Parts: sequence; C-alpha cells; structure tokens
Amino acid sequence: MVAFAAPLAWAEQLDWQKDNKGYFTTYTFEWKDFAGQPQTIKFKTESQTAERAHQTDKSFLLDEALEIKYEKAQREARIRSGSGVSVVPYQSRNGNVGYRYSGDTNRARAIIESIERRSNSAMEDYLQQKNYRLKENGRIESDYQSMARDNFLEIRPLARAIQRQTRGMDVRETMNYTLAFLQSIPYETIQPRQGDRGNYIFNSPLTLISDNKGDCDEKSLAFGTIMRILYPNLEMGIVLVPGHAFVAMDIPSEEGDMLLPTDRGNLVVAEPVGPAYIPVGKIHANSQRLLARGAQFREIPRRF
Repeated sequence: MVAFAAPLAWAEQLDWQKDNKGYFTTYTFEWKDFAGQPQTIKFKTESQTAERAHQTDKSFLLDEALEIKYEKAQREARIRSGSGVSVVPYQSRNGNVGYRYSGDTNRARAIIESIERRSNSAMEDYLQQKNYRLKENGRIESDYQSMARDNFLEIRPLARAIQRQTRGMDVRETMNYTLAFLQSIPYETIQPRQGDRGNYIFNSPLTLISDNKGDCDEKSLAFGTIMRILYPNLEMGIVLVPGHAFVAMDIPSEEGDMLLPTDRGNLVVAEPVGPAYIPVGKIHANSQRLLARGAQFREIPRRF
C-alpha cells in the first residue's frame, strides 16, 4: 500500500436543479473538477422512474426481520415437537431466537437445527426482497450485487451523459471526472429513527442523484454501476472496511497508486465519498487505517 499527500481541495458543488415537467424529470449538476474548473452535466429520466426509485428503496427494521424468523420458528416447533420431545422457541431481549426443550437431547438438537435452517431461510427471503442478505456469521449486509442489477436501467441516462461529456478521455480521466462529480454531492448518512433498534436503509443510485445526497456505500455503488455501464468488461467492486466503503478496479496502475490485493489480482482503489477531492489510485488516510483492520470485496456484477 502506498501513502499519499493530503488532498489539495475540497469538493465544491456549484448548483443542483431538478425540474419535473410531466413525463420527464431533468437534472442539472454544476461542480468544480479536480483542477478547479467548472463542469456541468444535464440529463433526464422518466418522472415515474425517479418516483418508483424513492418508493422502492429498500429499508427494513431489524425487529421486523427477527420477528419473521421467530414466527417461523414457532410454527416449525409446533409441527416437529412430539413423541416425547418438546421444543419451544423464545426471543431474548436483543430479539434473537433461543430454544428450550425437554425429552431426548439428541433428538431435540436435531429438531432445533432443522428449525434454525427453516427460520433463517424465512428471514433470508424477507431480506432478499429488501436487497439485503444474511451472512454465515449472522450479520446482515447490503446485497450490492442485487442492488446494482436493479439499477442499471435507472442510472443509464446519467452514465450516457457522462459518456458524452468525457468523449476523448481515457478510462482514468473518465473515472476522475465521475469521482469529482460524486464527491461534490453532499454527504449524508441516514440515521435510524428515534426508538428504532436497527433501521437499515440504503438509497439506490438514482435516489442519490434525485435527492442530491448520500453516504459512502451509496456513492460507491453509484460509481461502480456507472463504470459497469461504461466499461462492461472491467473487473470492479465495492471494498467494505469497518464502517466505510470505497471501490477497487482492474485498470492499469500508475506510479503512486494504492493497490488492493484480491483473489482477482491487484486492483486500483478509488474513493467516491468526498468531501475531499481524491483521484483514482488514492484513498483517504482514515480509509487506509480502516483497511488495515480487514476488508471484504463485493463485485459489481455485469448486467446479466
């Protein structure tokens, strides 16, 4: 890994307009690029597409997911208890499902294992509808691959506008243009509502654009989805570190680039989050410290 000097400038958005006129909504963004030069991009989407993106952005309460698992465990326990063995699920104070049983221990454990598989499957079905997934360690994670596939068509007008604006630029120049655009969008992370015990919300790339705000993994997914549209065969993905996200791509490296070792080879990093202007091949010093604690790579899939 290669360290780098502090960024020279903070991202600056000059203007943002959303003009909803009947069938189409037109977006206009103005910002300063890495060289301090003003840039403008304009594109339009069908109004109903933007509205649908807001309505279907995936959110759920952890309590709701755990309740689905608990209800399924109760049903399975009623079906499978009998012949001298009784299994009774219960919810602990943190919402997790535990089990009390009586009768033969080996048979009870086998029944509990079966109940766990089926109740986890019920919760996974719910999470999948929301574009999340249940990992083997029991943690819940955004399903970035599913989200990207869901948003290719919605974000394509922006990707094509970027393609027009960067005609004649090479891959790295196009990526830096897109990074500056995303880094200039105001950063905002969605906080749980008061009283919620784990409210998970992830805005789609189109909602990020339509609302003109977003956080690290939303901007990273938007960047990855745009790049996947422009460069369909390019290997790329989201890098997850504790409490943060950026991206890594299989492009030719240059001197001073930071490289991320993966099972796909050494990938060049990029950080769309802002508010610092950071070009391809660099990430913030805080991100480097988080990376030292471990990282996971989530590929941005091809459309099909």
